[in-house]
Amino acid sequence: RFAGWEVDVDGRPVATRSSPGEGLLLADLPAGAHQLTLRFVDTPIRRDGWLLALLSAVVLTGFGLVGLANSRRAKRASPTRAPASSRHRAFAPTLDRRGVVTIGAGVCGLIAVRALSPAPYAAVFARKSPLDRVIGVSHPDRILLGDRVEFLGYDLSDPKTSPGGSISVTLYWRALRPLTADYRSLAMIARVGDKGLVAQDDRVNPGGIPTHTWPTDRYVIDQHTIEIPASTPPMVYQLQVALYDGKTLKHLQQDGVSGWQGEQIVLRQIHVTRPTPVDPSTYRPLPGPVFGGLIIVLGYQINTDRPRSGQALELTLIWRAEKAVDHDFTVFTHLIDAKQNQAAGNDSMPIDGQYPTSTWLVGEDVVDLHRIQIPTSLAPGQYHLAFGLYDAKTLQRLPVTEKDWNAPRTQIDLDQLPIHVSAAR
Repeated sequence: RFAGWEVDVDGRPVATRSSPGEGLLLADLPAGAHQLTLRFVDTPIRRDGWLLALLSAVVLTGFGLVGLANSRRAKRASPTRAPASSRHRAFAPTLDRRGVVTIGAGVCGLIAVRALSPAPYAAVFARKSPLDRVIGVSHPDRILLGDRVEFLGYDLSDPKTSPGGSISVTLYWRALRPLTADYRSLAMIARVGDKGLVAQDDRVNPGGIPTHTWPTDRYVIDQHTIEIPASTPPMVYQLQVALYDGKTLKHLQQDGVSGWQGEQIVLRQIHVTRPTPVDPSTYRPLPGPVFGGLIIVLGYQINTDRPRSGQALELTLIWRAEKAVDHDFTVFTHLIDAKQNQAAGNDSMPIDGQYPTSTWLVGEDVVDLHRIQIPTSLAPGQYHLAFGLYDAKTLQRLPVTEKDWNAPRTQIDLDQLPIHVSAAR
């Protein structure tokens, strides 16, 4: 609702309402030419405020008059020494004529400011931001979208949420010149690896007003709340924003950035976190092997220990970062034969490249699924699984240690769980 705002059409009041999600004041007008008047009137709360201010002025004036009377009586008495009986009297405030005039003038001045300005606090006490920045913004920025709009920064509620939660972000835009088109704004959560969309929030009129009416001498505050689906896998995502033409769907392009990368402004990473640790009863535990002193593997799961040739064997690893990881490691998962040769395998960064190890949160459980495609030509027999981590640039494996091992190793062999591969049907 727009409390206090009234709309008259040709001198007659008409009913108003707000537009959900757009922040506009709506009124139905009959066809034809009309004189439209928009005015702000007192609301019951505003009138109560006036009465309270008047009551306060009366009380303060009364105190001032009492003090002035006491002061005059004291001057007439002009005692050389206070009587002993008066030395223990309660303190009585006294004011001279100048004090009463000062208090009265101050109260009247405040009431005048309150009466003459519809938003006195904003008008009198607010700081005005310069055109190229927003005072107090938590994440300032300056990104030009051609010669039309400048992105000045954003405020974020929290960089972490959980499945089914939400992320609130406030964007600050400024029109560099009068705009002729009405652009829409969007704030979206996308996957890091393949940039796939997870959730987004659009505004038909960013900042609550159509962009063709944006002023060029101030910025626009554009608020978004992105609802995260309950089915969203816990991992890292990207928060991205953009402006696009509502008719053509064409995005405003960043200066100096070509292709689809220039159509989106990437703000930062967002973590969708698991509300509780993974239940240990859902995986086969391991005795705490640690990779490079950084990453511990808690256990694993497999979909079957008796696959057929041509089928996919699924190995799910449960990782946890014991310390902050500053490098992106690749996971290798191999099917090993009796001669310790690799019969099949899969190499990828965690969660199909969507959750690089450098973005892991310390103490977070990461559920990482890897699919190993078994060749149709693979001979039936007994195999076992092995896995580890390595640097894709140098191909150097991360050493792994365990309390019962005499020396570090380069992989973990799950030979305690034989994999029996049978011929394809």
